Amino acid sequence: MSSSGHLAFLGSFLKGFRPPGIAYEVLLHGATLLVVLIFYRRRVLGILTGFFRGEGGVERRLVFLLVIGSIPLVLAAVILGEKVEELFQSLKVVGAMWIVTALLLFIANASGAGRKDLEQITWKDALLIGFAQAFALMPGISRSGATICVALLLGVRGGAAAEFSFLLAIPAIGGALILKARGIGDIMEAPYICGAVAAFISGLIAIYLLLKVIKQRKLIYFAVYCLVLGLITLVML
Repeated sequence: MSSSGHLAFLGSFLKGFRPPGIAYEVLLHGATLLVVLIFYRRRVLGILTGFFRGEGGVERRLVFLLVIGSIPLVLAAVILGEKVEELFQSLKVVGAMWIVTALLLFIANASGAGRKDLEQITWKDALLIGFAQAFALMPGISRSGATICVALLLGVRGGAAAEFSFLLAIPAIGGALILKARGIGDIMEAPYICGAVAAFISGLIAIYLLLKVIKQRKLIYFAVYCLVLGLITLVML
């Protein structure tokens, strides 16, 4: 449902409050990254073990797919640069992109059940999912929503689509944490730390509910929410 979109939307109601910029958003994403590492700890440990020991063909192939899937995001970040941060100042963009997210969710929910497991994802699939992740640089586009929707449309099974999406978040958020390390260090104050803790707790709940919703093919709930919120945002302008 796009955490970045919610931050921009709610921030517009808090008069006198000026968020510390993209560093704070990266800090919050870092908290959710910790959730992913905890939730998929066995898979992550298997990938690391297989990669460094040169064992496990499946794990090494998965590393290759994650690298391929990360390329579009890296290119988009390099090309767009600070222009991405400027988009967060426009509620018109946020509202429009929420509607785009809703359409993606509606389409994915109407698609047939996929049969591909994580091991059957091709490099072309990974690249297309990566483009969806790069598109999610736009505020209002849900990173997990966009990547999972594209994976489902490519015939990937629901659980595998979610797992690949969250694994793909590890290098994405990890890279952002490294690039914004200095900025994050400057905002390590009690209010922002509390925000990170809240993001961690809500992330644990959200990932559990999301996997349940995907299993039941009920993405339409998220689609309706994003559509309504997007329309409300545009009407407010």
